[in-house]
Amino acid sequence: MIYKSMNEGQLEIKLSELNESQNDAGRWQHYTFTAYEDALPIAQVDVDRVKEIKNPQLSTDPFFMDFDFDPPRPRPYLFFMGTEEVYRGRGIAGRLIEFANEFFKKQFGTPLHSGITNSESASRVWEKLVEANKATEYENKKSRRWAMH
Repeated sequence: MIYKSMNEGQLEIKLSELNESQNDAGRWQHYTFTAYEDALPIAQVDVDRVKEIKNPQLSTDPFFMDFDFDPPRPRPYLFFMGTEEVYRGRGIAGRLIEFANEFFKKQFGTPLHSGITNSESASRVWEKLVEANKATEYENKKSRRWAMH
């Protein structure tokens, strides 16, 4: 099922999957945003968001919760991004992140954040978003982290 779609020339970006899971900590929503060229998937970002917290420690953890709001809101965070090798360097992952950010801002009123374990190529994508004034870098749990505007 396609929840939202955007055409950008020959590039089509979709929220291609939404599912939920549950564990002792709470219920989680998992989102997959995919970029297609000529109907073939070429890049993807996966985002998690807490839907319901069961573990009280998570409700005070700034990794999962956005305390800029009263009451605090669950913070969507990117945990995977990947682009097929021949399509790298074209800004596709950055556009997927921007698309996902707009989705979360409209749906939940909160911007998208990175995770805290980022590969060198993922960090470069986030750094380019900072250079374009679309994201801000900060430190969380002694790791580099980014937030979209």
